Parts: sequence; C-alpha cells; structure tokens
Amino acid sequence: MLSYSNGYHENHQSHQKIIVFLMEQKLFNNCNTAKKINLIKFLASENIFPKKENIKEAWFISPFREEKTPSFKVNKQMNKWYDFGEGVGGNIIDFVVKKQKINISEALKYIYKNKPIFSGSIKPLKNDKITIINIKKLTNHNLIKYIRSRKIDLDIAFLYCNEIEYSFKGKNYYSIGFKNMSDGYELRNKLIKNCASPKNISLIKTGSNKIAVFEGFFDMLSYFTLIKNKTINIDVLVLNSISFFSKSIDFLKNYNRVYLFLDNDSAGEKATQFYIKNLRDVRDYRIKYKNYNDLNDYLISVKG
Repeated sequence: MLSYSNGYHENHQSHQKIIVFLMEQKLFNNCNTAKKINLIKFLASENIFPKKENIKEAWFISPFREEKTPSFKVNKQMNKWYDFGEGVGGNIIDFVVKKQKINISEALKYIYKNKPIFSGSIKPLKNDKITIINIKKLTNHNLIKYIRSRKIDLDIAFLYCNEIEYSFKGKNYYSIGFKNMSDGYELRNKLIKNCASPKNISLIKTGSNKIAVFEGFFDMLSYFTLIKNKTINIDVLVLNSISFFSKSIDFLKNYNRVYLFLDNDSAGEKATQFYIKNLRDVRDYRIKYKNYNDLNDYLISVKG
C-alpha cells in the first residue's frame, strides 16, 4: 500500500507538472502571437489615434493621463510603445496590463476579443504598394460613422472627400480619401491612417490673395463645420504632413495674408515660427483652441 501510495503521488505530481508546463507553453505562445498584432491598429480599436506620424513612428496623447503635447510614441518597426511622461514602455501586452490594470492572462483575453480585426502583417502599409481600385462618393456605413464620430458635417465631407477602394497584398480595403496636388490620396478610416502615393500637399484655389493653412484634412473639415459653411472665400492649403511646412513656403509667398490652423505641439510651433519669419503677414489662430491639441479635438469638445 505504501509503495502504491508513493507511486500515486509521484504520478500525480508528474501530471501536475505536465499540466503546468502546458499552461505555461500556451501562455508563452499566446503572448508571442499577441506581440505580432499591429499596435497602432489595436490602439485605433480603443479609439486612440495618432496626432502625428511618419513612416517610422506615431505620436499620441498619452492614454494614461491628460496632456496637450503628445508624449506617447509607437515605434512602427519594433511594434512597441514608450511613454516619455512616465519613462515606461513595452509591447501590446504591457500596454493592456498598464491601461486596464489587469494581469497578463486577463490582458491576453482582452486583446484576443478583437483578434479578427488585427489579422495580417504588422509591417506599416506605407512600405508597400497600394493600388487604387475605385474612387466614388462616400456611401460606406462604417466610414460615415467614423466621420460622425469626428463631429464633421457630412455634407462638407461629401463635398471634399471620396470613398477609396484599394488593394494591398492581395486584400481589398476602403477608406475616406482626400486628394493632393499630385493625384495621390490621404486615406483614413477608424483603423488606418495612410496615403496612396505620391504624397503631397493639397491646395484648394478660389482666386483669393489670402489663404488658410491646415495640418490635416480633418482639421480643414472641422473648420468648415465650425463656421457652418461648405466653402470660404479664401484659398486653402492642407499640408497632409507637418514635414511639408518648408515645402509649402513657395506657394504661400504668393499670398498677402496667411491664416494658420496648426496643431498645439512642438512641430506646430516650429512650423508657425518658420512661417512668421518667412512670410509677410501671418495670423496664428491656435489661440482659438489653445487648450486642445488640434482643431478637430476642439470641434469634438464643442459638439460633445
């Protein structure tokens, strides 16, 4: 009996070790799979969108606190985040653990409830060829819902934007499209902020000697929504990337007055000072929304 009992306990302990090993192995595999999920797409599913980005990184208002200047960065190549305000960072699991105040197992369950959204490569779309299939009027329910979530007047969005169907790596997608001067398109939907090359500034001409400058087309649409008018009697320039501010100077020198509606961040300040230094008459309108990162944030606050 004693020998049988010892054998039973030994076998039981062995089985327990196997079970623990399998559970740890499953957790390890799940963690590795989760880490491959595109972090920017995941943040978008949580209604957290970048305030500025380029091919290497994206900057966000920190989801951990209130702030005016983005201090939360996602490295696109590494698929990792870092919060400069707190000096912490990590992968998607670390983010969910910190944001939701839960453990790793709970974080994986939280992440995988959205898994169908994130299938595919974590490689940024900008590194690959986008082929436009169709350009048409905005009709897609999800795109219209997204426009409404940004508090943009639909009639204004319909006037300046299109619905773009495009292919990428053999799969088809759809986005809101805003055309630039080189016949490329800025592409936006709830999950993706991208462009169909060539990338360039956008210019809307009315024949005026005055011009309004916006960083992105959602800021332009926000302005039209705020003034409750589909058009204005001055020209409009949309940078489509704050990095184009120096490139735009040749266009802006032809105007007697320039109205600026840039972001309230360091990049917006740098561009504003550059324009003030190099143009004859610059009016900085950021004071109108000084407590918000950009004009669309202000619009969302005003409209509730």
